[in-house]
Amino acid sequence: MQNKNFTIYKSSAGSGKTFTLVKEYLALALNDTSEPPSAYRRILAVTFTNKAAAEMKDRIIKALKELSMDDYTELSNNSKKLLEALKQHKKLNAFQQLDDIFIRKRANNVLT
Repeated sequence: MQNKNFTIYKSSAGSGKTFTLVKEYLALALNDTSEPPSAYRRILAVTFTNKAAAEMKDRIIKALKELSMDDYTELSNNSKKLLEALKQHKKLNAFQQLDDIFIRKRANNVLT
């Protein structure tokens, strides 16, 4: 887990904040090596509206479900972008080279 207490993202509407929040959430959750994973219980993401919070939650769950699938050819465009962003993510790449198998296994662990 990251030692920093907070990371704040500020930007205008339509600039990709939700994508960034989902990517960072997934990076923290997928970086959790405990069995069973529990980091997701200690991640707080704050938005200004219930609608935005619901959208972020829906995107996280959808991405985890898609990233845990055996066949990545069925990924939505958003999950494809997240997969590529996660493979390049410094927090996740610190100790191992990421591949589809690693991400699939971790996503499956977080879901179960």
